[in-house]
Amino acid sequence: MPTDKPKILVVVDDELLERLDNYRRDSKRIPSKSEAVRTLLDESLKEYEKKRKSKISLKQLNLFFYI
Repeated sequence: MPTDKPKILVVVDDELLERLDNYRRDSKRIPSKSEAVRTLLDESLKEYEKKRKSKISLKQLNLFFYI
């Protein structure tokens, strides 16, 4: 099925590919390797953004106390 979405190429070693396959197998809701990569990337980025936002809030709080 053709798509207009951007595509990326990811090269992985055998160990990472096996870990990805294990993740797919353990998460029965994931039908393909592509979907597994999208899911993991999305979850990781959400966690990163949450931590980043938390750090920014702490910096703002510190600035408030310095004033």
